[in-house]
Amino acid sequence: MVDSLYGALGKMIGVEEISAVQWKLGNALPPTFLGFALVGAFVFVGWSCYRESFPSKKGLLVLLRFSGLALLVLALLQPQVHFKFEKKGESRVFALLDRSESMSISDDGDESRWGKAIQAFSGSSESVLAQLGDDHEIEVLTVGNELKSASVEGLRDEVPQAGGSAIGSAM
Repeated sequence: MVDSLYGALGKMIGVEEISAVQWKLGNALPPTFLGFALVGAFVFVGWSCYRESFPSKKGLLVLLRFSGLALLVLALLQPQVHFKFEKKGESRVFALLDRSESMSISDDGDESRWGKAIQAFSGSSESVLAQLGDDHEIEVLTVGNELKSASVEGLRDEVPQAGGSAIGSAM
């Protein structure tokens, strides 16, 4: 029941899921002082109830005194509630493509490494990006002498000519 209450509260404040609720007392007073103050307040309320008073007003006086005691307890203890939540969103996937000159080398004869990489990231339904794009937010980055953001369509026109690869700094 408490979980559904916190879930409803989370939806009201725009949070998908509250992951933890922490209750704490926010005062700087020592616990022994609080204990003596509370015991003294209970003794005072109990003693004042048994003094001579009119029977018809006795119930009202007891109610008022216990209400005052409850307010005193709240003022001394200063209760606080902290809600911890996790914002859920799509995960991000970064695709890094090397733009160094070594990507223009053909390993298997006629197609270069760059051509194979472009083919793997092309717009076909079997491509890596199409499979990942269903569940993740994808960002394509090219790494040469520097890190650059790129689109899949722009990669076809690009030629790998960078003198080195800064993939270590991209990580």
